[in-house]
Amino acid sequence: MLLAVSDTPFIWEMAGRAASSFFAWLGTTPPGFVVGNILGIILTLLVTHIVRGARGDMSEGTKKDLEIGLTVYAIVFLILFVPIFVYHLLIKVPSEIRTRAENVRVPDMRQWIPLPPLWDGTAPAIRRPIAAGQVSIVPAYGNLRERCIVLSQEIGEFVEHRYDQQTKYD
Repeated sequence: MLLAVSDTPFIWEMAGRAASSFFAWLGTTPPGFVVGNILGIILTLLVTHIVRGARGDMSEGTKKDLEIGLTVYAIVFLILFVPIFVYHLLIKVPSEIRTRAENVRVPDMRQWIPLPPLWDGTAPAIRRPIAAGQVSIVPAYGNLRERCIVLSQEIGEFVEHRYDQQTKYD
């Protein structure tokens, strides 16, 4: 199978967009296009019948005129309209989709994810004068060095515990 079931709606949407773009480019609507082509077929058949001068058996000549007229019309239709539709389907509509996608504003994730006070700049500051040449950084969650030591010990204990459990069952 060439297409997955989930891809079908997108392909139909692309074809629909291409058809809308195609009709807009032609300056018509789908009913206008159909009626225009029906009139084109009738005129083609009429001209074919007149040019051939259908003499003799009327049914045989009309049948041949119908065959020739429809063949000519189908060839002209394919030569004129299929390349235009394919252009809209493969080039114009994807280009419009890309352009529209590039103009979409990327959402600001800070709206949805609350940041801890240390990162968003609202952490309470310790008010004391800083001597010239001395800069101190105070983390919002206590002494950072001590917290890192405690975390590394907890991680080490967890890993040892998991290792002991695994070796117990092996």
